[in-house]
Amino acid sequence: MRLIIACRKSDLARIQAYMVGNALKENNSDIEIEYQFRSSLGDENQDDPLWKMPSQGVFTKDFRNDLVQGRVDMVVHSWKDLPTKNDGSTILAATLPRADHRDLLLVKKTALKGIKNRKILKLLSSSPRRMYNLKSFLKKAFPAKLDNVEFSSVRGNIQTRLDKMLKHEADGLIVAKAAIDRLLLANKYSNQSDNFEQSALSIRSVIEQCSWMVLPTSANPPAAAQGAIVVEIAKNRKDLSELLEAINCKQTFDDVEEERKILNSYGSGCHQKSVSG
Repeated sequence: MRLIIACRKSDLARIQAYMVGNALKENNSDIEIEYQFRSSLGDENQDDPLWKMPSQGVFTKDFRNDLVQGRVDMVVHSWKDLPTKNDGSTILAATLPRADHRDLLLVKKTALKGIKNRKILKLLSSSPRRMYNLKSFLKKAFPAKLDNVEFSSVRGNIQTRLDKMLKHEADGLIVAKAAIDRLLLANKYSNQSDNFEQSALSIRSVIEQCSWMVLPTSANPPAAAQGAIVVEIAKNRKDLSELLEAINCKQTFDDVEEERKILNSYGSGCHQKSVSG
């Protein structure tokens, strides 16, 4: 059996696609997999903050047509990128066990003296949720007196965001811990066409230049589905539903579906500030 699995071009997206492909091969030794990587609207528009983009699904909508038209068999997504509403042409068929769903705060060691002197912490983030949740928390939790926490929007894949942090006047960056964890363990997923060793070394180098804090969910509830990946297929592909059932983590699937149901009741996506009022 030959399958075409598609995803975005970033290192993280490719790693997640390989995770799914490897899981399928472990259960079905006769499967052959071809991977297709492409950009989405969200990748091509790097200027606008995500909450100003024209519609939901800016990282995922472009792939849906490929599924419906039969150009690919499966698409692997970061589940939190998907809109909470589906148009009915595709189904979400499986997920792997969820990674750590917390956020990670990185602060450049070279910025610590300046933060203490001006009593202001300047952070890069792509998420209104993080900005909303963390302003008051960091004033209390940061190991220096702060009068204010300022946020600036940042776009790009994880490596790009880390690079912008080092070169930007901002003091630090907030990212999903699952993304960093997967990239640091990227060598587990290297294959003949992709080797992530340099990417992992680059990320380790940046982390070594930073002080860091894993942010507690009590103060900073994560986005719905954060840390989970999902496999999307065309609605009529019952053959793939049965194949994917064997690798599906039901607990993760059920947990994320419940989170997305709650999020949908508030009428927004993963970039909403808060669902707690």
